[in-house]
Amino acid sequence: MIKFLRSVLVSSALLIACISIGCGSDHEEDLAVIDTLYEPGEAVTGVSYCDVQTIELFLWKEGASEEESGSFEKVSNGDYVEPGTHTLGITVTPRIVDGVPMDQRVFASDGGWDYQVEAFLDEKSGYYVCDFEFLSSDIYLTHPMLIQVIYPDRVSSKEKFVVITDEELRPGSSKLVKQGLGITLSENILVSLKDAMTPLIAEQLPGVKIKELKPADNTSGGKNGVFHLDLGIVSFDLALNDTYTDENGEKTRALTIGIEDLAGGNPDNILETFFSAIADIFLKVFGNPLINILNLDEIPIMPVAFPLEDMLSSFVGTDDTDSDDPIAGLLEDLEMDSILFLNIFGLPKNTDADFAVIGGSLYVDHSDNVETDEEGNFIWPEVEIDNTNTMMDLNKIKSSITDVGVALSQYNLNQVLSEMVQPDHFSLMLKDMQDLIPMVGPEDPNNSLDISMTINPGGIAIDMKSLNDETGLPVIRVAVNDVRLEFIEAGTPRAELSMDLSLEFTIDFHEENGEAFLDIAVEPLADLCHIHVMKDDLGLDMFDHSRFVPLIFSGLAGGQGGVMTISIPLSDMGLTPRQGAALGKVELDGMGNCFMSLALDSIDPSALMGDDTCFISAAGIK
Repeated sequence: MIKFLRSVLVSSALLIACISIGCGSDHEEDLAVIDTLYEPGEAVTGVSYCDVQTIELFLWKEGASEEESGSFEKVSNGDYVEPGTHTLGITVTPRIVDGVPMDQRVFASDGGWDYQVEAFLDEKSGYYVCDFEFLSSDIYLTHPMLIQVIYPDRVSSKEKFVVITDEELRPGSSKLVKQGLGITLSENILVSLKDAMTPLIAEQLPGVKIKELKPADNTSGGKNGVFHLDLGIVSFDLALNDTYTDENGEKTRALTIGIEDLAGGNPDNILETFFSAIADIFLKVFGNPLINILNLDEIPIMPVAFPLEDMLSSFVGTDDTDSDDPIAGLLEDLEMDSILFLNIFGLPKNTDADFAVIGGSLYVDHSDNVETDEEGNFIWPEVEIDNTNTMMDLNKIKSSITDVGVALSQYNLNQVLSEMVQPDHFSLMLKDMQDLIPMVGPEDPNNSLDISMTINPGGIAIDMKSLNDETGLPVIRVAVNDVRLEFIEAGTPRAELSMDLSLEFTIDFHEENGEAFLDIAVEPLADLCHIHVMKDDLGLDMFDHSRFVPLIFSGLAGGQGGVMTISIPLSDMGLTPRQGAALGKVELDGMGNCFMSLALDSIDPSALMGDDTCFISAAGIK
């Protein structure tokens, strides 16, 4: 990840320099700009901060009946708009110069280079009105709307809105969907985990050794276990639940384990044989009453929760700003006061002799809504269950090449993503960027130039439903539209850019010199990636409506069609591939679920737990 970020920054600086060459113009060029100023995709200088005007967007809604007249309804980011042509209403506060309102022309576009319509003032309603075509999610996962108010002095007040044209891409984030992810663990990999976990358990419980770890046998039905553990003297099935009953008789959410089918174990020596026989006799008679008396069927562990700020900051590596690494401490000023909760429960009906199966989902809430107990553990906030059926078929990750299977639902991911980047809870400040991008420096060379980044929560979405026509590989589409980059000099905002990103990800595996790699290929959809200069006191108009984003990817990919591949060694994740088998498989079900199967010989839990670094830091870029 460090190499990737450094490459992005260095390539950006070089490309800025190239674009800057030849920025001069003569009178004939100025006339040409004036002639095409109102054409789609033309660069228009953003107004100064002191001239910013308020722009609001409305959509005409017909009345519910012939007797009820229609009206313009205000559009907010993330709103659903049915694909097709709609009538827009736009309001703009007047720009006053020397006490006189300036003439203005109002345009609406998707931010690209081909489609733009002019809105004309309707004196009766007071709106600037035009018809505008909203494209389906086959084109835009989230649909950007750029409104430009252009004045005679060739500058423009601008505002961007992002809506959706597919309601499935904007599920409510305030609820917890029941099935947002799934995990399968083969009998083979559980043997590996048993060997790796035994010394870890021995540190906490001296003398306790796991003799056997395998999927629970639920063939007789009516059981809740997903794992079977044999400790030599005793054996039992282990159930996983996401709630328990507290002392007040109320259901409380937390990872909870339950013990059932207590019996004697498989001893290794005479002493264990003696105690195992006694235990077996005793537990056959008193096992179930003992479970009930000691509440062994509901043992709350703790909520599984992580501060997102800490997780993301670890991806960049050292926070030491005195390090020789030019991007050390890049995320030092990340503000993300959100907590990621992992809701986990066992799926005994899906568990069989070959696979233990776990279900769950992700949930994000903001820190001010989350309490901690006296030990500092996060406590689940009150949350309503979302019973949406994600149609996740976990049999797809129970194949002959599956030792570890993971399933993810785009429904759940879209819930989490939009909540993570809410404007009051997410921002990133990149400090002293003049050292990395000297071509865009402060007006006063003695000042620092910082960049503040925020993301429009209505502009982010993920789609996992399509295949690459050429390779047949699954394609994951991601939109992050309206990323705001504000350039700040000595604490004063000087310019603001809005960036639209539409990317395609494909995932595959390859083997090289006996090492297995997970390959993530990223390709920008050039026609859907935009940059707009919204406000400008730094002279950044050369970036407005530029094709800068695809150029960055092309540079990183060495000119190979703009596709950038990040290869991650599986060994860095503590994963040892199974010899003589396909490395893995990724597939989509056409209903928004992604399934990944990995054929593994072993897992090293300590590598997954990590230390102060993240395995992604070892990723190579091609």
